[in-house]
Amino acid sequence: MNNARMKADVNNRADLRSALRRQISDARDIHVAKLVEALTAAGKETQADSHLEWFATQLSSARRAPDLLRELFRTWLIEPPDDHSPTVMSLRQFFGWREGAVDFDDLRPDLLDVIYLLPPRDYAVVETLLPVLEHIPSALIRVGEGAANPGLLDVGTGTGVLMRILRASGVKGPYVGIDPARRLARYASETLQQFTDVKVTTERIEDLQEQHPRFQQVVCYMVLHHVSDQNDDEDYRRALRAMFDQMEEGGVLVYTDKLWAIRGVGGTLYGFDFITSATREDLESGQELEILPAELDAVRSFQPHPKSVPEYQRTWKDAAEKLSHAGFLIERAKPLNECVFQFVCRKPQLSSWRKFALNPKSEFPNALERRKIVADANRQAPYQWTFKCLAALYEDITGETCPDKLLTAEETVGKGHFLRGIAYFSWEKASRLFLVRRARPFDFHVLSYSHVHAGWGSLGRMVEEFEADYEDYIKRKGYTCLTRDAVQRTLPFLGDIDTLRYEAAMAVPIYRPEDHEMRGAFLLYLAKREYVPLHTGSLLQADLVTKFQELNRGMNDALDWQEEALDIQNSADAVRRKWEKLVQAPGGEDLVIAKLSLELSEHEQTEKTARSLSDLGSRIQALLSSSECFSVLDERQRHTGKIAVLVAARFGLAFDDIRDNILSAVGAAAEGCSPLSYRCCALRQALLEDAAQQ
Repeated sequence: MNNARMKADVNNRADLRSALRRQISDARDIHVAKLVEALTAAGKETQADSHLEWFATQLSSARRAPDLLRELFRTWLIEPPDDHSPTVMSLRQFFGWREGAVDFDDLRPDLLDVIYLLPPRDYAVVETLLPVLEHIPSALIRVGEGAANPGLLDVGTGTGVLMRILRASGVKGPYVGIDPARRLARYASETLQQFTDVKVTTERIEDLQEQHPRFQQVVCYMVLHHVSDQNDDEDYRRALRAMFDQMEEGGVLVYTDKLWAIRGVGGTLYGFDFITSATREDLESGQELEILPAELDAVRSFQPHPKSVPEYQRTWKDAAEKLSHAGFLIERAKPLNECVFQFVCRKPQLSSWRKFALNPKSEFPNALERRKIVADANRQAPYQWTFKCLAALYEDITGETCPDKLLTAEETVGKGHFLRGIAYFSWEKASRLFLVRRARPFDFHVLSYSHVHAGWGSLGRMVEEFEADYEDYIKRKGYTCLTRDAVQRTLPFLGDIDTLRYEAAMAVPIYRPEDHEMRGAFLLYLAKREYVPLHTGSLLQADLVTKFQELNRGMNDALDWQEEALDIQNSADAVRRKWEKLVQAPGGEDLVIAKLSLELSEHEQTEKTARSLSDLGSRIQALLSSSECFSVLDERQRHTGKIAVLVAARFGLAFDDIRDNILSAVGAAAEGCSPLSYRCCALRQALLEDAAQQ
């Protein structure tokens, strides 16, 4: 990515953050005002509870100071130093904040409306909504545009606060919010009832039915740590899979939750330390753990509900593994504070891969013609045949004819061209590098490199994984993918990323099935990272692995044919060079002719088994064409007569009677055509007619 684009993206993200902060500040101010009103009214109604009115006064004075508001709620409601003080007891009774609470239906929704937007939660809300806005075209976030969001599902919507902020930002629906807490869902529905494009239902994500339309965006904010971790996290897995099933291909999931950094000895959980670096281990290829500035290390977590509400502890690696297993592609992963973590995921675009894996008809095998491969090799054009194979593979994967040239951005708009191109690389074992052989629809002049070392890019990662456990790789993995960010770290030629405009690279190895020796690889350049087929253990992956195994067998046969043809060609060239050197020496011509005579003497039965002069001529042509000596002598046309006389003598023919016929056979062998199509056709035909009459 060039500097101008990076700067534009940063500026756009900063503008969106500022807009969201304003919306959150305005919403918090409104919610605090409503809460002050409710507390004041309740205090007056009881006439004896001055604690509520006192707290209302405190809230009113701290209304525009989020840090003071947070400390008020922490000190007097959430984590008070004295649980039995009259003020604390009055507040907890009013808000439903009591020990033994088992779900959110016990809590006042208007209280949650406020504390959801207090620090550090307000920061988490901004970071959760930011990717939502980033994935909506800019026109949709302008107030009054009238355009529609492609569809958003808010899982565990609670009071509906996230949807209200998005709505206030100018993003119209349709929205669907679900929450199992009836009181919260009813409150959310009431506060959003003026918007006809928003719907709130009482449902659990694990039980979400197909009655809803599929969504382009799903938000799951601080919800799933309340989902049971029993039976190997079965409920958690079902929740993730339900969200996956509710999404359109290419859709975005923004998942923010309470997740820990590591699980230590004895199961002790540790939060994120923003001063030290985090590792990228166990993330799907190409995913990165983003570390925020060190000052966030000082941000304390904020308990937004009673500790008695069930929570289940997981690490971010636990979540990453289950997200990938559910089928999601993790685009971003980063901690927001010491125990709150965010994933931005996509549902991969798998329809094209599914068709490719399951389609019994394929153009690729038809492109592997032994005759063409051998002919290319004989012309000293190794790998020229892969040019046709790449086009066939492109058509098999995309269902479209491979273009002759790299398509521009304008040519691909709305046409679903997700495969930017394919290249074939041969593997040079001794030097441990890949050589670029052919590419479609672009060619060498587009790529800035002619070879790739074993440690670079997707090809390097593929070699590493293949050599670590080739049996597991072949049976279960089959291919290696890196997204753009990872390619930038491992491939020094970054200009190609912008030139080809790809966001992910997919390497498919070609190896000998019998001994698993690496022979080469296909490298597929994918336009968007959501087109990466993840290794999720799904049926699709198994079908893809099987398809690539078939592709590997076909390529191995073709490479064997090429090697065989090149070996023959190289051997013939060596012999030819030997005879050429001999024929140029004094008396060498006679020696070579003598050798040819000796070769012909081994076929004296040819004349006796020939059915006609034409047949005899064809047989003589075949003998001459296969002779190493003849190919050298024939380059000097003055030898044609000598060879013709030699042939006639060897086969007991009267040279004067059928001179032209013998000359035709000799000439035809040199030209590589039939004697009947060579010179003197009329004379040969007359001779053949005379012979037939006799």
